[in-house]
Amino acid sequence: MTSWSIEDAILLPIVLILNIIISIIVKFALKNKSDKIKEIPRTAITVFLILFEVFKLLYNIIKGTFETKLIPLHFCSTFLFWFSLTAFTKGRLKKIGNSVGFIAMVMFLIMFYLFPNLIIGDASANLFKEFKHLHTFVFHNLIVLYFCLTISLKLYEPRLNHFIYFFISFTIYFIITVPLAHVLNANFTNFLYSDAKILQDILNSFGYPIYSIFIYVAGMIFAFLCCWVSSVLYTFINKKVA
Repeated sequence: MTSWSIEDAILLPIVLILNIIISIIVKFALKNKSDKIKEIPRTAITVFLILFEVFKLLYNIIKGTFETKLIPLHFCSTFLFWFSLTAFTKGRLKKIGNSVGFIAMVMFLIMFYLFPNLIIGDASANLFKEFKHLHTFVFHNLIVLYFCLTISLKLYEPRLNHFIYFFISFTIYFIITVPLAHVLNANFTNFLYSDAKILQDILNSFGYPIYSIFIYVAGMIFAFLCCWVSSVLYTFINKKVA
């Protein structure tokens, strides 16, 4: 299974460029505004994503095509939660949502643009053929826009000690979601199987306990590296600008 389809190679760069352009326009439009006003575009994306997800579930229930894998417990589905904390809470909860969401977005972006097939499957090739493909494509690219806005509007300052929020949050997520994946027979976050050969080989060779532990440990290492690199780059860029 190749990482990029022809459709991915055409559509994803175009949408990325559009997202960057939008974030730059919004940056200048809100240049002298308060952080509360600057949060409005991200809040709008959050509300749309929630409504879009609810519509997807209702659409499939009414159509009779609902499956347990549609339940929003995938890694990317957690953005609904982190974005909501950021948009609708204050203080520590808002900080946790912003921090965990940012680290998760960096992880997502790396995987999305290296291995789009693992994230959105063949959605680019079948964008307007079925609603599920349209939903997948739009949902994930709006996460990209959210990230671009976070950067352009300077709505988050990466710090290495914020990793603790991610560690605790996704440890809880792991403890809850792994058993549910097996009970519901839904491949949340590749907990049942994976299209990535190295992961599937580990599962086939060592079974689910080792496979699950490997995903958890590898995921946490990946998250820590993303957090560390982000904080280093942020500090470096700030010093250069200053």
